[in-house]
Amino acid sequence: MPHFRELMCAVSCRTFVGHYMSEQAVKKIADDYYMITAALELVNFPIIIPFTKTWYGKKAADMVLNEFSKCAAKSKVRMAAGGQIESILDGWVKSMIDSENYRQRIAKGEKVDDAEKPSMLIREFTDFEISQTIFTFLFASQDATS
Repeated sequence: MPHFRELMCAVSCRTFVGHYMSEQAVKKIADDYYMITAALELVNFPIIIPFTKTWYGKKAADMVLNEFSKCAAKSKVRMAAGGQIESILDGWVKSMIDSENYRQRIAKGEKVDDAEKPSMLIREFTDFEISQTIFTFLFASQDATS
């Protein structure tokens, strides 16, 4: 089971964030992911007590969120430099950049052809907001496969 858990986690992470994350980080997430699930057994317990399931789950979740935040920051730099879309994260970041460029052109009073308008105008998301959403994707993909 650990081998398949690691494989499925790697497939999810590579699909969501590409190769912005190291192999070691993917393995750590796969190894620790069960702690996040175990913490949810006590979801209605309001206090996180050290060295309990909820404490370990929170620490694991914080680590995953931190890794995804770093991936978001790397994607923003790469996409701003004209990089190719290689993951869901890249597509999202590219849409943010395209939306902002369009808004800036309009704000300058430039006449922009309708064909140049992005299909969806979205706001700028912080690295942490992106991380939280990608975390939700990971949770959904891991929960569904398990």
